[in-house]
Amino acid sequence: MVGNDADIHQADGLWVEAESSDPADHTAVYAFCKEADAKHDGQNVEIKWRLARACKDMSEMASVAKADAKKYAYEGKDHAAKAIELDPNNWHAQMFMGCLFGVCSSFEMMNKLGSAKTMKQHFEKAVELCGDCPEPYHSLGQAEFGFADAGRAASMMGLKGSYETAYDLFVKAESLCPHACYEREGGHYNTNLMMLVKACKALKKADEAKEWAAKFEAAEVKTPDDRKAVEEFKKIKL
Repeated sequence: MVGNDADIHQADGLWVEAESSDPADHTAVYAFCKEADAKHDGQNVEIKWRLARACKDMSEMASVAKADAKKYAYEGKDHAAKAIELDPNNWHAQMFMGCLFGVCSSFEMMNKLGSAKTMKQHFEKAVELCGDCPEPYHSLGQAEFGFADAGRAASMMGLKGSYETAYDLFVKAESLCPHACYEREGGHYNTNLMMLVKACKALKKADEAKEWAAKFEAAEVKTPDDRKAVEEFKKIKL
């Protein structure tokens, strides 16, 4: 489609700019992706998954009211579903569909566990489709860790997860770094380092936990995710 490459380039540039701000403001990214999506009649998967990502980011902005956050989250899930319809083998679409199921589950009571289960399935599909990028491995690792952390309550609902599997997925993600997808962070993802610390602690690998903790503390803090990871890291008692 004419203008597709230019639109993608601009969307990605706006996203990197938003991620570099403090606090992050994804309003411009969302507005541009909405406009680009309309221009391509909602039929371009590369624009579509980026719009889904923008919706997710908007829903997580601290300045957005809860009602609006919910609206953005469910809008994003619709865009991700359409992206998968356009190309079920697009791993970004699968990954952000998983992310948005996770975000939407926070607004649900009756279907919260069902959404969590579907979230994990999309992350598994993303890993299957993209074996050389750390992002889907990390996302699946987060799901595994979350279910393991929930323990018996999750297990009784069929949401089984293990710290060992989560650890393996975080190690796999780290083994693929430095990676271009984390270029804005020097090729690494600080949150993955922090989750390795948590996984090692859960598995009683005290010495290794301290090694990952040292790497995390030495990492430069650049993005909103980095800042969230720092706050979560402060709660870990090694």
